[in-house]
Amino acid sequence: MQRHKDLVKASAIEAFDVYFQESKDQERILEFVEAQLNCKSPKTRKIAKEFLEKWSKKRRNDSYR
Repeated sequence: MQRHKDLVKASAIEAFDVYFQESKDQERILEFVEAQLNCKSPKTRKIAKEFLEKWSKKRRNDSYR
């Protein structure tokens, strides 16, 4: 059962990626995604890591503008 929940979380992260830039809850999304770095599912961990690498870099670049 936990495995299925972890895969649902992976899908949620992929959905967050679509609208993250426009979201007013970016901090909450980042907290959720960061928590998945310790997930048992390798797929979910990988997607979380890629999400954070992508959006952390973009947020840093945007803060300099």
